[in-house]
Amino acid sequence: MSGLLLLALAAGPAFAAKADPVQKEAAAIIGQFYDLQLEKSLAAAKALERRHPTHPAGPFFKGIDLYLRLLVEESVSTSTMRAFESEMDRCIDLAAKDGSLQPAAAEFYQGGAYGYRARVALMQGRWFDAVGSARRAVDHVKKSAELDPSFDDVYLGLGTYHYFMSDLPAAARPFASLLVGIRGDREKGLAELERATRSPVAGSEAAAVLAYIYGSRREGMPDKADALLARLIKRHPHNAAYRVWRANWLGRRGRWKPALAALDVDGGWMAGASASVLRAGRPHVLYAAAELQLMAGNYKAAQARLKALDALGIKDGLREWIFLRKGNLQDALGRRKTALAYYRNTEGDAAEFARAYLEMPFPRGTEKLMPMHWPRFALPK
Repeated sequence: MSGLLLLALAAGPAFAAKADPVQKEAAAIIGQFYDLQLEKSLAAAKALERRHPTHPAGPFFKGIDLYLRLLVEESVSTSTMRAFESEMDRCIDLAAKDGSLQPAAAEFYQGGAYGYRARVALMQGRWFDAVGSARRAVDHVKKSAELDPSFDDVYLGLGTYHYFMSDLPAAARPFASLLVGIRGDREKGLAELERATRSPVAGSEAAAVLAYIYGSRREGMPDKADALLARLIKRHPHNAAYRVWRANWLGRRGRWKPALAALDVDGGWMAGASASVLRAGRPHVLYAAAELQLMAGNYKAAQARLKALDALGIKDGLREWIFLRKGNLQDALGRRKTALAYYRNTEGDAAEFARAYLEMPFPRGTEKLMPMHWPRFALPK
């Protein structure tokens, strides 16, 4: 079972059950999370906990805020990791003990908390823990749906599980079903995810899962995937991750102009974005713009973006890709010797691309975009 697949299977349901009055409060603040307004979302989660100290919603939302920080902030903090685990454990404990909760809500919160714990365990390479948490998540989600089948939000988790289990090789399905506790069903999974998109709480996450599915080789619906990503950006304009994702997706199809429009680097949306998110996200947005301009043949614009990246003093793995693209730019400007010097000194993941350009100059070489490195898809143990 691939890591990406298990990550999808571990996707927990999002928030409170329909019969729970806290659901209205959850719906009112959910946009801050998907807009990656992490300072505001954390304050909202803390306020929710103050209003409902025995309800699992407070620690659950605080846990989600911490989870998002692990994915998008500049560095991974051990204290953030521990705090995430603590909040999700508190959520599970409160959901099991709060006698005022509707049974469906109690099951739903436990399923959600176990689902997010499974995601993090998988990203850390802790396979045994990931499978165990995913199994518990499935058990609680299924129970929640049985108790309240009219609740749209629960179909985010069910649809994710049903679809991705159906995408496994046939020989692996019985073993995976035994581990995770649910059988694959492609049509059922897609229908459940489409249903979840109608929810004001789980709708954005369901749309993101469907965008990934429709853009896959198996489904082959690129226009449908792009429409979902465009909707997510319109709904959550300050989410830099959605913008990078859509731009990368369009760029891989050679649609340079709409990809650059999705980034909208000079559109002003960054002014309202979370400062902690932009410290890590802005370099990737600018890099994507430079790369797309380069591929589109707009060398002057690409040079300006690369110069802006230089001013940021980037030291992580993105620096090697910037170095590679500087070589591409020199090639495009007819300075082959200078370009070769860049290619020979490119390191890291970008080195494989650089070797191809040693044989065939840009732009007649392998014009591929950088694999997405942000948000994170791996975490330290």
